[in-house]
Amino acid sequence: MQGAHASFKHGLQACARPSNFPVSSKRLTSFKRPAAINTLKNSQEAKNELKEETRRDQQEMQKGLENVLKSQGQELKNSLEKKIDNVEEKINSVEEKIAVKNGRKDSSS
Repeated sequence: MQGAHASFKHGLQACARPSNFPVSSKRLTSFKRPAAINTLKNSQEAKNELKEETRRDQQEMQKGLENVLKSQGQELKNSLEKKIDNVEEKINSVEEKIAVKNGRKDSSS
C-alpha cells in the first residue's frame, strides 16, 4: 500500500510542477499581452487618427475663415473706395460752386 501511495504522491507532485503543464505560465501571460498591447496600439492609433482629423478640420476651418475674411475685406475695400469717390465728387462740386461764386464776385466788382 505504501508503494501505491508513494507513486500517487509522486504523480501529484509531477503534475504540480509548472514545467509539466501543457501551457506554461509564461505562455499564458504572453497570450494575454498581445491582446492588451493590441488594445493599447488600437487606442493609440485611434488617438492619432483623431488628432489628424482634428488638425485637418482646423486647417479647413482656417482656410474657410481666410476666404470669408478676404471676401469681406474686398467688399469693405470696394465700399470704402466708392464712398471716397462720392466724397471727392462732392468736394469737387463745392469747389466748382465756390469758384463760380468767386468768379461772379470778381466780375461784379
